[in-house]
Amino acid sequence: MSDSRMAEMSFVNPILIDIFSHYADNSAMAGFVGEDGAISLRFRTEEEFEAPKGCEQVLSLLYALLESNPGLPMGRIYCEHQCEILRETVYRLFMVIDGFSSVKLTVTDSSGVTETTLTQTKSVTKT
Repeated sequence: MSDSRMAEMSFVNPILIDIFSHYADNSAMAGFVGEDGAISLRFRTEEEFEAPKGCEQVLSLLYALLESNPGLPMGRIYCEHQCEILRETVYRLFMVIDGFSSVKLTVTDSSGVTETTLTQTKSVTKT
């Protein structure tokens, strides 16, 4: 059996959907955005990582996992348009961070299953 881990991430974020929709057609978007608007992704990862404690860490982990999984449709889109996606993410950062809800991360490896759900997902405060 491989030492790899499977990470499953699901969340709702209409701003990220909007950003990625500029670079993906409808059929690609339908592959990872459910009818309820939730994004659901499965990644293979060799790296260990801590469970995110806020939306900034969710976003960072998401982009790291997409970059390390270019074989996935969303990973391929991210890798092909990384500069543009990062630029738009930074430009709209507060809206992206504020747009997260229903964040759930499940990691499965040889030691078992670890689930993390963010109950307080909006960790950035507006001043």
